[in-house]
Amino acid sequence: MRIWHWALLGMSFVMNWGAIAPAVLAEARQLDYTLSSQGSRSYAVLVQQAEQMADRLVRQSFSDAAVTQVSLRILGEHNGSEAPVLYLTVSRTDWQANPDIQTQARYFGRPSAVLLGFTQPQAIQTAAALPIGYPTSQDVENSLSDTEPNFYD
Repeated sequence: MRIWHWALLGMSFVMNWGAIAPAVLAEARQLDYTLSSQGSRSYAVLVQQAEQMADRLVRQSFSDAAVTQVSLRILGEHNGSEAPVLYLTVSRTDWQANPDIQTQARYFGRPSAVLLGFTQPQAIQTAAALPIGYPTSQDVENSLSDTEPNFYD
């Protein structure tokens, strides 16, 4: 009887402990932000602002103990146009090992600068048209040969 009493007491302790203990779940956080160029005349300045914003947002996200991964997309806005400036996905472990935005982020560079209107697209150089030579009947006859490896009678 005494063993039954201790088993029941132990079981109730385990059940109550599970009800009291907070549930800690891993969380991946997805953040999307649009950064206005605010009259900036340089794409490089916009990228620096995006890096500063990304650093701040990642640090804030990881201040929550439940967050294990952060994915961040920062779009740039300039004169009514929007384009991606940087994208970042980093785990807490990777961030603790290397908390540097420039090595963790993927940048969109020149295509983004062109889409936002900071730079002009490069002109595509085309090759000069070559005259087209059509084969003559003599060329066709010369190309046919009974000595070709796949020639059958």
